[in-house]
Amino acid sequence: MISLIATTTPFIVLFYGCLMVKSSEITAGTLISYFTYTSLLFSPIYRLINLVPQLKQMSISLDRINFMLKRKKN
Repeated sequence: MISLIATTTPFIVLFYGCLMVKSSEITAGTLISYFTYTSLLFSPIYRLINLVPQLKQMSISLDRINFMLKRKKN
């Protein structure tokens, strides 16, 4: 769920911002600033979300290595 929010929010900001630029409520520079800020906000969140599967894979790989090392000793 958080991954979906982190992925779609910058595009929602961009779409809504384009509508606001078209109706002259904000300038294009303001839209670029908001888009940049949302990207900077959600980029670390997205990286943290992707960290969990990497840690699980690392744990599985370490278990396999330990199993093989113990097997060679016997």
